[in-house]
Amino acid sequence: MVTVNKGPVAWQFDRLRRSAERNGCRWRYEGTVADGMPVFDLFESCLRSCEIRGFSGILNATTNSILEALGEGRSFDDAVAEMQEEGIAEADPAHDIDGVDGACKVACLANALMGADITPDDVPTVSIRDVTQERVQAARASDRRLCVLCRGARADDGDVRASIQLTELPVGHPLSGLHGPALGLILHTDLMGDVFTAELDGRVQQTAYAILADLLTLYSRR
Repeated sequence: MVTVNKGPVAWQFDRLRRSAERNGCRWRYEGTVADGMPVFDLFESCLRSCEIRGFSGILNATTNSILEALGEGRSFDDAVAEMQEEGIAEADPAHDIDGVDGACKVACLANALMGADITPDDVPTVSIRDVTQERVQAARASDRRLCVLCRGARADDGDVRASIQLTELPVGHPLSGLHGPALGLILHTDLMGDVFTAELDGRVQQTAYAILADLLTLYSRR
């Protein structure tokens, strides 16, 4: 089975994983976090024997684009309308703006990569509704970039803590260079250090590619 629906992975990952194993089934979900950007397949195929100790990423194209537009002097409403016209934002962009989409993606990553058992309800979120042009531009004036940063890390007690925060990243940070609909993720590993993957222009075509890639993976591993 192949899905790009975040819900099953975010809410019922372990139950579905165990059910698939019992029934001799396989399922793939690469497109749930960042369109066709390799995340889960990167971990499974290229980071074998690595432990994911944490992650940090920019995973919502709508909020990333809105913050960039504010920094360029455009209004919040105009930025949202532009994202909707381009097909990046939904007709009701509330899930993006208020962090719900990000919380689902963080839960997907924590569950599938780190063996966590969390849901989006366990992820503190942040809304960008009240972010002003002045705040974004002040960060830029200090050689920093205001971003909605998705994070997950394993605590000393073994539990995985996840969050979404408005964060000012220095301009030299890999994630601060992601503009508009670009998405990126840094995996913090034990053996390979930090591994960075990015998608510079996430559109419907890239989501479709994720489905194709998953189908090819299932076919090749029959």
